[in-house]
Amino acid sequence: MPTSARNVFFGKVTAVRETPLLTEVTFQPQANYAVVSIISTESYERLALREGEPVMAIVKAPGVLVGKGPKGAISTRNCFPAG
Repeated sequence: MPTSARNVFFGKVTAVRETPLLTEVTFQPQANYAVVSIISTESYERLALREGEPVMAIVKAPGVLVGKGPKGAISTRNCFPAG
């Protein structure tokens, strides 16, 4: 799939929480970190995602927040330390 996004994470689905309208999909791109995404339940069903399946998350640059300080200093769910 062609994309201009530079922030791509590969991992496996570790949890799914489905509701009638939205589904929360959690996957683990590396040890000790998780990426949580909320997609429409229709998209979830169309993608046929299941726990243990390989997936990738594509994050466009405007969706990336950069912060300084301890984890939790930014009120966002998907936080990764800089290396």
